[in-house]
Amino acid sequence: MVGREHERRVIAEAFRAARSGRPSAVLITGEPGAGKTRLLEDAAGGLATAGAMVLTGYALDLGEGAPLFLPLARALAGVWPGLRRAEAPPDDAARVLAAAGMGPPGTPAPDLLALPPAGERLRLLDALVDVCLRLAFDRPLVLALDDMQWAAPEPWDAVAYLVRAAGSAPLLVLLAAREEVLASATGAPAAAIEELRRLRRLTILTLGRLALHDVERLVAAWLGDPAAPELARLVGRRSEGNPFFAEETLADVAERGLLIRSDGAWRLKPEARADLERPAMIRLTVARRLQRLPDPTRRALAAAVRDDDLVVTTSHIKAEFLRRDGVPFSDRLTVVEHFLRHGNTLTHVMIATDPVYLSEPMINTEEFVVMDRSNTNWLYNCETAEEIPRLKHDVPMFQPGQNPHLKEYADEVGLPLDAVRGGAETTYPEYRAKLRQMMGAK
Repeated sequence: MVGREHERRVIAEAFRAARSGRPSAVLITGEPGAGKTRLLEDAAGGLATAGAMVLTGYALDLGEGAPLFLPLARALAGVWPGLRRAEAPPDDAARVLAAAGMGPPGTPAPDLLALPPAGERLRLLDALVDVCLRLAFDRPLVLALDDMQWAAPEPWDAVAYLVRAAGSAPLLVLLAAREEVLASATGAPAAAIEELRRLRRLTILTLGRLALHDVERLVAAWLGDPAAPELARLVGRRSEGNPFFAEETLADVAERGLLIRSDGAWRLKPEARADLERPAMIRLTVARRLQRLPDPTRRALAAAVRDDDLVVTTSHIKAEFLRRDGVPFSDRLTVVEHFLRHGNTLTHVMIATDPVYLSEPMINTEEFVVMDRSNTNWLYNCETAEEIPRLKHDVPMFQPGQNPHLKEYADEVGLPLDAVRGGAETTYPEYRAKLRQMMGAK
């Protein structure tokens, strides 16, 4: 682990607090390749050495029909033999969890007393708490759940309930997920994250990119010997501080025999500079990420990567609105504009990224055509005109929660309000499963 000393200290402090009777959760986020899984594994190993019972699970991108509680089912899979040998095995809780796919492996789903949906949900959550508190009775319990960006809302809600219901039990939950889980107010983890933050039981660690001196340490650790400064700078420049890209760059040049050791340090062969290209694994990773984008977005990006276009990047923008009646943007907004000319046609591509209000980049395109107006002047004087008479300082508005028009379209088409105002998440095919769940709950 290089460059993550602060994050390791934060996790260690959260574990000490849990041992002292303050259960909590730590959410590790960051872009793909930032080292979330590696930090999670490093922390899990260290806490196991410190005496904790560490249970690990993970979510998978399985699409529709995936087991709802897969991360927790994976984490609990190995504990059932020990619980069955206990003086008072949690048979009732095991039966309830088995009905949700979290029980002992091979256990058929039992027939349980039918309850209203809210009652069944509470029965399941209490069963999970019962099992976890039994596990935490003898020594601290740590749940380490990876790739939670793929998880359904249910595991996130279960974690929030578990942390709150644990009382003073020595419990710590470590979660790793890509940074987009923090971008959407309607995504799967939104309610759980908000609840844990309200209770002051969640610490969020966002893994940034490595500084150059940390890249130098990573290169030396990967090679087993110091690296020449020019090699470390090359890796840092090609990877832009992303640990995964840095290691893939090193693996690529090593596998192709482009490294040489001289004067006690690893260097690039002189002829290597003309033979450098983006490693295959990085190309595959980027290609898979791009494949998840909608077709119009991919086409716009394809148009925006020409070598002869004008690129304008603007940051430090004052917080305002994307349009007069549109969504707001924060002062963390970054706008990248591409201007591409094809003969008499100019294409303008605007890509706006805002980690606060936008769950994914917003892309707008427009085209302009050169028109021959001879010597005529297309400019004209602008005059102000009053569209709707009102007092000078009158701003039309509704108080929060009092806008009578918000549900008009949802009621007209018979869809939940979250579905028609849910942002980018609702545009993907995977949202259909969540929509069916919401419609079935009504």
